[in-house]
Amino acid sequence: MAYILAICDKEKVFVQLLSDFLRRKYRGRMEIEAFDNADSLLAMHKNKKSRVCLVGEGMLSAFQTEEIVQATGLLVCLSTRRRQDCVFKLQSVENIVKDLTVFCMEHHNPLPGYAQQPRKWADRRLIGFYSPAHHMMQSSLALTMGQILAKEKKVLYLNFEPYSGFEYMMQKSFRQDLMDAVYFLKEDTEKFRMHMTGMIETMNGLDYIPPVFCYPDMAEIEPDMWHKLIERLISEFAYEVIILDLTEQVRGLFSLLESCNEIYCPIAPDKLSDAKMTHYEKMLTYMKQEQLQEKMKTCTLPAWKEIPAKAALLSHSQLARYVREHMLAPGLHDRDTEPCISG
Repeated sequence: MAYILAICDKEKVFVQLLSDFLRRKYRGRMEIEAFDNADSLLAMHKNKKSRVCLVGEGMLSAFQTEEIVQATGLLVCLSTRRRQDCVFKLQSVENIVKDLTVFCMEHHNPLPGYAQQPRKWADRRLIGFYSPAHHMMQSSLALTMGQILAKEKKVLYLNFEPYSGFEYMMQKSFRQDLMDAVYFLKEDTEKFRMHMTGMIETMNGLDYIPPVFCYPDMAEIEPDMWHKLIERLISEFAYEVIILDLTEQVRGLFSLLESCNEIYCPIAPDKLSDAKMTHYEKMLTYMKQEQLQEKMKTCTLPAWKEIPAKAALLSHSQLARYVREHMLAPGLHDRDTEPCISG
């Protein structure tokens, strides 16, 4: 039986924006029915029942409310006032969906998106981005790939940079970050899901957890904790792809790289970058980490003039064309693809 979420509010533009966002976010996993009057909502429920019904405050009479309660799994009020028993309407659609998700979980009627059967570590694809030459475009490249893949898969992006600039890139501020996610690992499944649901952000279909604000704090995190966090996110949120944007600041860098299916190494087209890459490869041999070299895909990036700094625009930039033509062209489904060396 299809999971149906019904939305009803008198503001047509609001209903359209919210329903469009939900259709993109839950593509293929949930059916969205949108209405701007109660009669149409009630008529729909005569033919099919919704699992969740989100209705604007004052839209239903007492009699209509009783009918909807009988016809749906959960009736959620959408209010212009902040109330514990409602979802607050006067905020971004992204935050409305976050609050709705948490509300549904609290009432034991979760929205789709969690693993009904826990997804195993082996079922996922882990993509690493790491360059010993510290190319400035590494994060832009990783975010671009993430947005492209998110059109067809459930993708999570994790950034381990010391100074990510994410508030500017994403044009928003964050209350929690990756350090909080590690802290919540001690919670049971239900509480972990609720905490993470409130923390995970979405941009153009790509999920991400805000990077650590104070990077010295990462020095206190044992390497195995990052593995536990990734495994928990895969198991309980059914991610198909996780992208790791890595630096030396994260403890257990080589352990995380070993877990990746492929590792993209962006470098500039100059001799110093080549020298740093050669040094890195020699060090891997010295450390008996040759298996990492087999996964490495060196990407020599050209100089672009107009690459947007704002993450939401990257999927429409020259960088997106490069990712499609030079990185994803062989197919993400093949492990043994050729290095994307481009000049």
